[in-house]
Amino acid sequence: MAHPAWSEAGRSLGATLDGAIGLEPIAGRTLLMKIVAYGGIFLMALHFGRDRHLARLIYVAVALSAAGYALYGLIEFFGGWRKILWFDKTEYPGSLTSTFVNRNSYATYAGLGVVAALGPLLQEARRLVTGRGTWLRLVQNLSLEASPTFFLLLAAVLLGIFAVVLTGSRGGFMATAFGLFVFMVLMVALRDIGVRQFVAVLVLAVASIFGFLALGGGSLVNRLSTEQYEARVDLFDVARLAAAERPLVGHGLAGFPAAFNRANDGSAVFDNSWVDLAHNSYLELVIEGGMIGLIGSLALLGLTVGLMLQGVFTRARGTSFAIAGLAACALVGAHAMIDFSVQMPAVAATFMLLVGAAAGQSLPGALARTNQNRNDAAESEADSERPRRRARERRPVIPTREEVAARAAALAAERGEAAAAPAAAEPTIASATPFNVDYGSALDRWRQVKQVASANARPRPVPLDTAEPHPDDAALAAPPKAAAPEPPAPAFNPAAGQPPTPGAWPGVTVPGAPVFDPATGQPPTPGAWPGAAVPPAPAEPVDDGLSQPAPDRPSAIIYELPRNRGPRDRKPG
Repeated sequence: MAHPAWSEAGRSLGATLDGAIGLEPIAGRTLLMKIVAYGGIFLMALHFGRDRHLARLIYVAVALSAAGYALYGLIEFFGGWRKILWFDKTEYPGSLTSTFVNRNSYATYAGLGVVAALGPLLQEARRLVTGRGTWLRLVQNLSLEASPTFFLLLAAVLLGIFAVVLTGSRGGFMATAFGLFVFMVLMVALRDIGVRQFVAVLVLAVASIFGFLALGGGSLVNRLSTEQYEARVDLFDVARLAAAERPLVGHGLAGFPAAFNRANDGSAVFDNSWVDLAHNSYLELVIEGGMIGLIGSLALLGLTVGLMLQGVFTRARGTSFAIAGLAACALVGAHAMIDFSVQMPAVAATFMLLVGAAAGQSLPGALARTNQNRNDAAESEADSERPRRRARERRPVIPTREEVAARAAALAAERGEAAAAPAAAEPTIASATPFNVDYGSALDRWRQVKQVASANARPRPVPLDTAEPHPDDAALAAPPKAAAPEPPAPAFNPAAGQPPTPGAWPGVTVPGAPVFDPATGQPPTPGAWPGAAVPPAPAEPVDDGLSQPAPDRPSAIIYELPRNRGPRDRKPG
């Protein structure tokens, strides 16, 4: 597998040399490190690009960075400084190259910046444009509802296109135009725009390009009107001869300069005596990696393009980044046929970043993971009892009657008012249980509790609402009402020898004594209280309207003892 050039060199030197597959093993290791770095950028963007927010952040950052480079290049170009930062500009002095040396490489980078800006622009335009309307209505919606980032990205598109025109690069200009054309075709395929809108945008783009050419694109017009392909055609002929020497495995990474100049027999004469780049990345890849390297590289690129196409036509959301990624592939792939811009680190790293983020958004599992992460904690808490206990701990404690009464007394003391006197007892009631409630104070307390509950309450996930309601929920649902006083304790009259009678509810007449029927042996109703004497003779029944006489025996008055109503028996008001 060793390259035959090593044996030839050994025979010429009269020494045995350790052979290698490539002609430049040291430079090949350096190039391999670059390729691994580019792959790492792609994998990183693929991972983080699954989050739609991070994917948008990547595209916006690239677009604004490219706009900054374009702005610097425009200032340098129209200012006539002829410098790259603080270095003198020796190559392409009449072209805009920003901080790049080669105008073709910068044209590709500026085109990538334009494509990167179009992805978030399309995403926000889909959000703002709803339904059909006139162009005036569309402009009105965009001007009123668009975010500041939208206008920054729009300015980045205009700056990028203007910079591409001023580079004077024919290949960069045509590759950028092809990338934008692919972007618009995919928009038509997804019905983001109709055919009429596509034609209108195309006419507007062509008019804008002519306007940019009129402003300062004379160099590009001259180069487009003349044919200067002779040197590049001769270079391709020699490169094909070098590739034919080792078509399967090639001459090794970074072996193109040695292989090309070794294959050139002098028939092709170039300005530079030593040619180090093929001006065709595919042909150079065949020379260095053979058909194995070319097929492997195209297979990886094809898988990525297929993934993005699948995302464009199968996913309902996040397709704007996939469209931008496909447009970037079209731009770089087209320019790689006539130049080596993709071999520049700035272009290669930016390209891998954009395509990786677009591929991440095209994966089937790609979601708006920002919202998903916010709900992860809620979904995990729904499977345990922890959130339910915490929610109950946060509920305020309902004050008891004694606390409400004490609070009412304290408020009355602060206001200098006298406490409310207990209600007068009925004549037959010996004593009554005092229950002094200030309804206004209780209502104020309830409002305070509701305010505290609203301030401390946190939104709970939906699965937690399926649990049984807490007993305090009903108490918090309605304001308190004035409670009726409880019935007093039974009264006992020793002089009359009467059994104790239950306290009367308001508005109910209490008879003096229960009735005893000696004919039927009926016991006193209700049963005698413990320790009370049974009267010897029944008293006359009192018609209070609560009982009905039976047809076969004398009527008897039946007392319904009041039930002690606890806090759980009270219905919410």
